[in-house]
Formats: sequence, structure tokens, C-alpha cells
Amino acid sequence: MTTPRALALAAAAGLVAAVLAFAVITAVDGDDERGGAGQAASAQDANGRELFFQMGCGSCHRFRDAGSTGVIGPDLDERLAAYDRTTLRETIVNPPGSSAGSFSVMPDNFEARMSPEALDSLVGYLLAARAGPG
Repeated sequence: MTTPRALALAAAAGLVAAVLAFAVITAVDGDDERGGAGQAASAQDANGRELFFQMGCGSCHRFRDAGSTGVIGPDLDERLAAYDRTTLRETIVNPPGSSAGSFSVMPDNFEARMSPEALDSLVGYLLAARAGPG
């Protein structure tokens, strides 16, 4: 005769095994629809993804990882390969065409709208989630 305690222990052991199996599969499977770039791994990158939406980036930029289809600004899936952390941050803070006497569609006030940590999170997300070559 099986006791309720034995059933509960068996169910708990099965649940633990399923969670561990899921964790291992998730950790090992780095290839996804972004061409093997892998999931944004850190909490900082997750915050950066949220900032991408909060700052309205997707309304102008196409970016596969975020599911955005904007057409006003450059396609980030094509452009991000050319950037490193420093050059991307500089482009966000001082977009091309934002100097005095010129016009830029991209807002030039992100440095005022976001803390330095938030800007770092956004840049980290974009670089981690950018499409791989090809």
C-alpha cells in the first residue's frame, strides 16, 4: 500500500528531476533564431531589453530579438555588427545628425532620460542580442 507521504516524495523527486533537466537543456542550447548568438544571459541584459521597449526604440528600429519592425531608423540587425560597447553608447547618446544646426530623427536626450547604469544595460542587451553573421 502506498502512503500519501510516499506519493508526495515521489512527486517532489519527479518535479526536481524535471526542473533540473529543463535547466540543463536551457543552459546547453545556446543556438536560437538569432543565428547562434545565444540568449541574453544576465539580469542586466534583461533590464536592457525592457529599456528597449520603454524608450520606444522598437517604434523606429527593426530588431529581431525584440520583435520590433520599425522602419524609420536603421535596421539594428544589420547595423549592430559594426559597434562595440563604446561606439554604440556614443551613437545612442549623440546620434548622427544631432549636432547644432543639423537634424536627427533619433532623440538626443537618452543620457538625460536614463541613468548611466540603465544606458549600460541597454547597450549590453543590444550587443548580446545582435544577430550573428549571415
